[in-house]
Amino acid sequence: IVPVDWESAAVGPGEIDLAMLVDGWPTDVVDACAAAYVDARWGAVLPESFGPRFKWARAYVALRWLPAGMRHEPHGSGTHMTALFGATGIEPV
Repeated sequence: IVPVDWESAAVGPGEIDLAMLVDGWPTDVVDACAAAYVDARWGAVLPESFGPRFKWARAYVALRWLPAGMRHEPHGSGTHMTALFGATGIEPV
């Protein structure tokens, strides 16, 4: 089985695919998936760039789905905004 997301199929960093896959999942599951991804892609040699790239990929996903989330999330839930701030470390004003 090979899942394909035809809605937003594109060529880009693998970290975006991972971020799309784990969007909305609990932190412990996201961490486990990221560890499995890193192990499958690089084995024991983790590039320093993975952490920042995955953080910004998660921010991209939050921004990508923000308009849809605003239409479909319960009023005031702010799930994608919370994810955006959490992924970037930026504090809301």
